[in-house]
Amino acid sequence: MQPAPGADDERSEAAEANRDDSKTCSECGATLEWTLDVDGVQHLECPNCE
Repeated sequence: MQPAPGADDERSEAAEANRDDSKTCSECGATLEWTLDVDGVQHLECPNCE
């Protein structure tokens, strides 16, 4: 059986690392929290920089 296309692609690992970094605030480094706007759309926001 052949491996799935892109299964061992280095770009996939880089994307995984960037996904973890996106959960921290670029300004203060705090962990971002999910919030809902009035339309019910979820957003990641920093609790310290609001």
